[in-house]
Amino acid sequence: AIEVISEGNTKAEMRRKLTEYFDSGTKLVWMVYPKAKTIAIFERADETPARTLTESDQLDGGRVLPGFSIPVSEVFNLQA
Repeated sequence: AIEVISEGNTKAEMRRKLTEYFDSGTKLVWMVYPKAKTIAIFERADETPARTLTESDQLDGGRVLPGFSIPVSEVFNLQA
């Protein structure tokens, strides 16, 4: 699952969503923070992400999306 976090999202709301995702069988959650240009990676419904990536890092799909890889900087430079 991918969540793009906005200023209106609360920590409580995001904790609830994490729990819902993992309770329904989700294996990986990326929380994208456009303002900070970071991506928090969750592999279970913990409050602490497994990793937090910055623009100098590479985002990969781990065991869920083998072979997927993109520089985090490109995620934030994509145009609609």
